[in-house]
Amino acid sequence: MAQITQASLLQDLKRGATWLDREYAKQQGQTWDAIGEARRLQFADILDKWCMKENQVRFIFEYQGCVLDPKRCASDGPVRCDACAYV
Repeated sequence: MAQITQASLLQDLKRGATWLDREYAKQQGQTWDAIGEARRLQFADILDKWCMKENQVRFIFEYQGCVLDPKRCASDGPVRCDACAYV
């Protein structure tokens, strides 16, 4: 099993946020039926993993800044890290 590092978690969080932002934008204005159950479940699964990875980077490595540094989490996107949510 690969060792978890702060850098790998932050990289995963950035990639995950990009994917979630893109999928969220695609789903805007669509009905639940148009999106489909498989895409909804995939979105929920990746969102859940994103949240778990943010918790890991904060608790294991005591990371305190925005996980998307140097940019910030979008206020209208599907995810906002804890650092951005409380600013």
